[in-house]
Amino acid sequence: MDKKELEDTCKLAVDSYELGKSALDFVKFDNNEKINEILKVHSAIGGAFALVPLPGAAIVFVIANVYGMYYRINNELGVPLSKNFVKSIGGMIASNLSGYYGTIAGVVACEAIKSIPFLGTIVGFTGECILFFSMTSVQGKLYCEWLRKIVASGAIDKKGNVDENLAKAKMEEILKNKEHIEEMMKKEKAAAKNVDFSKYKAQAAEFVKNNKES
Repeated sequence: MDKKELEDTCKLAVDSYELGKSALDFVKFDNNEKINEILKVHSAIGGAFALVPLPGAAIVFVIANVYGMYYRINNELGVPLSKNFVKSIGGMIASNLSGYYGTIAGVVACEAIKSIPFLGTIVGFTGECILFFSMTSVQGKLYCEWLRKIVASGAIDKKGNVDENLAKAKMEEILKNKEHIEEMMKKEKAAAKNVDFSKYKAQAAEFVKNNKES
């Protein structure tokens, strides 16, 4: 190995270490204020979509909000992933969680209940807020787990080059742990009951406005 090759190898090793250290510093996402704030705000905005007049279309904005959350997490951690690949991974998460949530059926049921005066309206809005919040929060936390796994496994380097097969395999490993996901969903549904979604309604409405125009 000549001097140039040695320098390149050392630089690659340093880059890989720095990237790994950056992401692995957040082994427990809830111990990092910035990552936790991203998860908290996007989850609350997700829940608040239930309060915005979006008959039959709220789920579209919930999904867009989830991807926005992924991009912010990447930027905060300095993990250079393309939007196309993030969407591919996001699709894996969403499709695997749909069976847990009964997403479409749940939204339809909540919309139907909301049409019942007084108590039905309250129950419908509350149920939809909890559903959208937990959907968003669980996806965000699973995504953080996946980021740590791909960095630790060397599936991504400093320049953003990704071994897509290895990265997808790491996500499949996470999604196979059904008990972990079910427990996470229970916790997030419980957490949703303590969120004042009215405080995030304006942000949800602004998000809808901006994404309708884009």
